[in-house]
Amino acid sequence: MRRVRVLLAFIVALSVISAQALALDYEKDYFLSLPELKLAGEDYEAGLESYQVKLHRIDTKTFLLSPSVVKANEKWVRSAKETDLEGWICKIRRNERIKISGLMIRGFYFAIFELVGVAVSENAWKGKAVIHMGIGQPGETPFVYSSEWALEKEGTGEPVGISKRVTYQGPSVPPPRVPETSSQEERAKRPLQSDRSIRTMAGYAPKEREKLINSASRGLKEFYEKILAELIWEEIKYTPGILLLIDHLADLEKGDQKRIANAYVRDGTVDLFGDIPYEELQRVPPLFLIIFRLDRIQKIDIQGLIEVSPRFRELLRAYKEIPKEEVSELALSEFVLRIYENLSPDHREDFYQRSAKLRRYLESVN
Repeated sequence: MRRVRVLLAFIVALSVISAQALALDYEKDYFLSLPELKLAGEDYEAGLESYQVKLHRIDTKTFLLSPSVVKANEKWVRSAKETDLEGWICKIRRNERIKISGLMIRGFYFAIFELVGVAVSENAWKGKAVIHMGIGQPGETPFVYSSEWALEKEGTGEPVGISKRVTYQGPSVPPPRVPETSSQEERAKRPLQSDRSIRTMAGYAPKEREKLINSASRGLKEFYEKILAELIWEEIKYTPGILLLIDHLADLEKGDQKRIANAYVRDGTVDLFGDIPYEELQRVPPLFLIIFRLDRIQKIDIQGLIEVSPRFRELLRAYKEIPKEEVSELALSEFVLRIYENLSPDHREDFYQRSAKLRRYLESVN
């Protein structure tokens, strides 16, 4: 009888702990702890990353988990198929176990998380995580890692201890680069993408590209919106890299402009407009600048633009109407006006309506 009473008391105690542990406090912040993720093809030990998160109730057995502070170039969504739905989905399962699943996107890197665990106190959960990592397409996740994780309410004392050990299953990968140390101020000077990455995006099929853009962070979306305000994807493939990043570079301090350009413009066009300040380049529509430096642009890029861009063909026609002996004498502002005047009425109106840079530039020089 005594054994029975002890067993019953133990079962009751467990049920009380379980009920208390899963009494979620939606008014408080929580902290999600995981070992730092690395794209490494081997087991490793890492420091712990702690994400401040909020819980949002859906029903008695389901809630959402989302970061309290959204970092630049990062997004937390339900899954690769639900990239418009923010937050990770969390379900309280049978035997009061908990399962958390979601997708973290950082630029073109992503990690699909599956976390399962149990309550270890009134305010904390702990368990095992499986993380599928990849680059580019969320459907391609060859790099698989497992680790421990913990979720605990803010201000509850000693944090839950988890292992820093990460185990790896998957194909071999190149050794990771030694991380570059720099200040937050220095990192803020970098563009979100290099010209090579932008062209890679332009090379995706339209549906794949749309999916990637839709799932990108707000900062990365705005980065591309600036570029696409003046160029279409087909034109981007053949546009000098310095012009793809000019909106970012022109906003830097003069002492940083060339240094950052050399680091992120990979197609050798940093000095293509060496005699023109970046601030002036930023003001002029990129296709006009390509025509202005036509004799220095690679023939393969000119031919590519001719094939994919009707408006480049029209700019080229307008350029050829200017006598050669006059072209070299024209300043950039004079050149832009002359080309614009030589456009056919329909193309002139189309350029004017589509290019905010052109409208502002014409107003400033007239």
